[in-house]
Amino acid sequence: MLCRSLNHNLRRIHSATTTADRIRRTPRRHALQLLSIRGISTRKTAGRDGAVEKLSTSSDHSSTPSPAASAQDAFRQLMRQLSYPVTILTVQLHNGDQHGATLSSLSSIALEPKPMVSLSLRHPSRLATYLLRQPHVPFTVYLLNHHPQSIQLATLFSQPRSQIPHAAFASLQRSSFASLHCQVIKSFNLSDLHPHFNSTSNLDSCCEHNLTGSSTLFIAQVLQSTPLTANTLQQQPLMYHNRSYTTIKPQG
Repeated sequence: MLCRSLNHNLRRIHSATTTADRIRRTPRRHALQLLSIRGISTRKTAGRDGAVEKLSTSSDHSSTPSPAASAQDAFRQLMRQLSYPVTILTVQLHNGDQHGATLSSLSSIALEPKPMVSLSLRHPSRLATYLLRQPHVPFTVYLLNHHPQSIQLATLFSQPRSQIPHAAFASLQRSSFASLHCQVIKSFNLSDLHPHFNSTSNLDSCCEHNLTGSSTLFIAQVLQSTPLTANTLQQQPLMYHNRSYTTIKPQG
């Protein structure tokens, strides 16, 4: 009788404990369901004691970029819809070596009183540094035609490297429909330009070149324009549009 009574009491205690555990676990399950609805997800991670539920919160509001970053991204996306001529700038250094870089920023800005172009180079740039230190040294801009070899050259000259093979410079004339012989007449460190300048003197005062992480805008006079093919007007120029090379086909 005593054993039966003890067994009966133990079963009652076990049953009560199980029921209490269910009651305690039920609110947690409901809480997890509510958290999941409100954007807080549950995931299981395995450990030594088996599967354990963890809460990982996800913000209801995505991180908002700064106004400056948003303006830059919007401008970048819009400008990608425009097409730009792909050119290669070369210069002969004092030691006789040649150096060059691919440009997609060349622009004609004036014909009178003298032909002028503008271009921008981002630092660090060996070419930009040389043009800043030796502004009176002439340089050549090659206007590339649309051809697989021209695309290879544009890719080669766009990669940072200490020395470009001489054969690449020798093939530029065959891959271009014209060249421009130029000389720098003015340069501006763009990171120093104040948005409210309104005079030439202000521009001049901004040109103390702090080169780290900035770009320099060069204004150059075109000393000579030279066609490199017999049918220059019929050539298809190499263009850059939406991060890929393309061209403009003549009408008709």
